[in-house]
Amino acid sequence: MWMGDTKFIKMHVAAYYHCEISPQFIKALSTSLNRLMFFSVITMSEAKPKDSAPEKEDKEKGNPLFGMVDKALEGIRKFLAEQKLLKFSDELTYLMLRKGIDILKSTFMPMKIEGQENVPDFKPAIITGIVEQPVELFLAMALSPRKMHFMVPVKMFDTPGLKPLLEAIGAYRGTTSQDDMEPIQKTIEFLNKDKDLVAMIPVDNGEREKLEKSISGVLKFAAGIPCPIVPFASTSLKKYKLGKTIHVKVGDPITVDPRIKREERHTLATQIVDKILAMKKEIEEIKEEEPSMAAKKE
Repeated sequence: MWMGDTKFIKMHVAAYYHCEISPQFIKALSTSLNRLMFFSVITMSEAKPKDSAPEKEDKEKGNPLFGMVDKALEGIRKFLAEQKLLKFSDELTYLMLRKGIDILKSTFMPMKIEGQENVPDFKPAIITGIVEQPVELFLAMALSPRKMHFMVPVKMFDTPGLKPLLEAIGAYRGTTSQDDMEPIQKTIEFLNKDKDLVAMIPVDNGEREKLEKSISGVLKFAAGIPCPIVPFASTSLKKYKLGKTIHVKVGDPITVDPRIKREERHTLATQIVDKILAMKKEIEEIKEEEPSMAAKKE
């Protein structure tokens, strides 16, 4: 069902507030959600990782369309906030995105998930892995029907047109410096207070040291909450073709001692990186076997 379908929205809004909602309001909300979905498709398909050029220069040369998208989406979110429906709208957006992923899994992008039982059903946990491009972060959403918050790279979060959409699905930016406390406070709130899942997944830029440093940072959160870390790996989407199976492997949960020392944390981070890379290699081998298996059947 389309996310802006008026009957669907009226049913969920009325259930949420236990009251009748005016047709004019439902129509406005429906239009807003349809615009949100339309602009998100444009933005996700057009957005690319930024080069090493200065950030200020990138913003100045940005596509004017994305500026319009930002304003439109911010206007929608402001309207929903005024109607005290922003939280509900965000939940609805996340729900529809999850349903969209389920549809893709059963049609154009079949997925085979191994070890899905390792993701906790109720308790908080940190999902971590290593991806080659930012969009692959959201493959983790298929691991559980539970709400999952994503800590995304700062450049991705600041990409014109993407920020309002990411906020709508519960994503938030990573830290910009050691003194940047906002993302840290949000992570603690999602894990400690809401008991949700949080995905903290570094993007591989070819530097092993940075990967280990990122995972070491994840371990700090796991030790401080405390909560388990669930490693996962998936098929890379760089050369992915529609119709091919996306393989996902979920490793055993890793318990982190709250009293873990700095050197022990770095050692464990190295082991986790090794484990994730090993799972990715296994997936690549499965991927390579598929054509020969098909040919064998013929």
